[in-house]
Amino acid sequence: MAATLFLLLFGNASANYNTIRGRRTNLPENTFANNRNKHLLNDELSCILLLKEIKFSDGSESEEADCLDPVTGEITKITGPYDAQKIFLEGFKTGELTSNKSTLTKNGGAQAYFDDDAGELVLPDWEQLEIGRGNPKRAELTNLKASSTSMRLSTQALAALFLLPSDSVSANNTLRGRRRLPGNAIGKTKNKHPLDESPCILLLKEIKFLDGSESEEADCLEPSTGAISKITGPQGTQKIFLDGFKNGELMSNVSTLRKNGAQAYFDDDSGELVLPDWDHLVIGHGNPNANKNGRELWKHVARSDDETRMVGDGSRRSLATVIGDKEMLAIRVIAPDASMSSSESDISDSWFGTSGDLVNLKSQYEACSYGQLRCEGASKTTSTGATVSNGVHTIEISSTVSGVADGTVRTAVVNEATTALGSLSGQFDHVILCLPPGTAGSWIAYAYVNHWLSVYNDEWCNYVSGQMHEIGHNLNLAHSGEGTLAYGDQTGMMGYSYSSDDGPEMCFNAPKNWQLGWYNDGQKVVTSGWSGNLYGIADYGTIDSGSVVIAQIPASVNGGTDDWYVSFNRKAGINAGTVEGGNQVLVHKRASGTGYAESTLMAKLSAGGTYSGAPLPIEVSAIDISQSPGFATVLIGTLATPAPVTPAPVTPAPVTPAPVTPAPVTSAPVTP
Repeated sequence: MAATLFLLLFGNASANYNTIRGRRTNLPENTFANNRNKHLLNDELSCILLLKEIKFSDGSESEEADCLDPVTGEITKITGPYDAQKIFLEGFKTGELTSNKSTLTKNGGAQAYFDDDAGELVLPDWEQLEIGRGNPKRAELTNLKASSTSMRLSTQALAALFLLPSDSVSANNTLRGRRRLPGNAIGKTKNKHPLDESPCILLLKEIKFLDGSESEEADCLEPSTGAISKITGPQGTQKIFLDGFKNGELMSNVSTLRKNGAQAYFDDDSGELVLPDWDHLVIGHGNPNANKNGRELWKHVARSDDETRMVGDGSRRSLATVIGDKEMLAIRVIAPDASMSSSESDISDSWFGTSGDLVNLKSQYEACSYGQLRCEGASKTTSTGATVSNGVHTIEISSTVSGVADGTVRTAVVNEATTALGSLSGQFDHVILCLPPGTAGSWIAYAYVNHWLSVYNDEWCNYVSGQMHEIGHNLNLAHSGEGTLAYGDQTGMMGYSYSSDDGPEMCFNAPKNWQLGWYNDGQKVVTSGWSGNLYGIADYGTIDSGSVVIAQIPASVNGGTDDWYVSFNRKAGINAGTVEGGNQVLVHKRASGTGYAESTLMAKLSAGGTYSGAPLPIEVSAIDISQSPGFATVLIGTLATPAPVTPAPVTPAPVTPAPVTPAPVTSAPVTP
């Protein structure tokens, strides 16, 4: 929404800052070492409270509570626990705070700081806040020792000032290991509870948007409630966790997070897990040695190898299986203001081919795996006695969806479905949510990595490439990129997705296929030199055992960090719809190993093409698709040249002439 901004600074802009008691201070090392873009709000530096009034082009208005740093002249938005903005705005509204006159200082409790990059003043908690030039109106505040310039707000006084229930606060409650929020965190609220010694399970969320772009999000699953919350906190929090997943230091749906220091809490209203600081974070089942370049996470958190409390029964989750039978359930959602556009039968057909759809998730995964992964729509009676048929069940929710965040709708659907059907993850291998149209944003689908849940925006629930892609994330597959685009590799299903019900008909690229292990007897590790024919996965069922489908150049060849892959992208059969690099030899790379990692398409080679960017040179001698199976003849590395053979000198054997017997001579008759 376009906005015209009117900033009203109530009061005299040249006010005497006689309550400002210090100068800019650097952050201490125990929070953000060597970060020049943050500085403290403490007992040596107050800021001046401002009320910001905003008018939008549609005639609507909003307000914002800000604070002016008099040293720099910068105005920053106040952020903090729970309803920080609402509380300060109420203070202005009731006359207890005066814009451009009242001041704010923090001289105790967890650290508060100005974040210059984000333009925010971050208040981790409410302890030891001091309001200067405030006007407490209520009788409950008359016992405060307030002066004309400064008024310290205790926990009890702050609660009274901002109309919080007086029985909800306790000055001595430290929130260590309790499920209800104490008074020092703004009183009792039913929609917030702390993250303490009971860990949540870290999840990586992959989101796809309508314009083809994608993004990632680090979330945490609370086992006791089943709620999935986005992790928020000090600047860079999301990036640090996302880098941890990327570097292999964290594993989605395996690694855990707990906090046993300063307060961290789940905000059920916003769907967030809020980390006020980095103190005393503990990672369970992390791997700080996974990547030599990935160390940022471990500057902030502790590793706990014995942390195993990952789910309610104490068992540890493992990586998703990629062979065998998968029982799946798609949930069609109806809300008061919108319904998922397709019927149950249409959804079932698009996923499982129950009404004759020729290309669907079931058919394509079974084809690409040559029958090793079989996806079946659930048909059974659930633990609650409800009946599901053909892999689809309709759930009605009581809340509207128009303009509502998809995460809020997702939570409502999961809660309602759990009530109606019982435990979802306990009864189904994969659960698909088909949401109605109209939720906020331009997202089209997302899934949690190495997990059982994927979510689709209306008709995108029916598109096979979106289905393959998101379930691929559930199976621990990362994106396939090309150039600067993390999803630009269109040779397989982990790149872009397409708005088509029956295509494109293709499988996955070589790094993903190596990770999946569906063609193990067609894998070849090359460490020096090899020459031979490469066959496409489309012909895997007809080639002789031991024929090569994927050649890998391991990272150990040059001491690098990436494995390289060479394959022939045969454009036929189950891979006839490959969008890019059809009937060419492809060169990919990815971080060494077979865990979650993005792959990158590095080269597409035709006959006569060469590539020298890999640890070993690659040359395509010929490509023959005139016969079946088609193949590409490839040379990787340099073949050893046999040493020339010098023949040993040969001494001829002595020759003894054979005895010669003279032929008898017969005289010719003489005629007289």
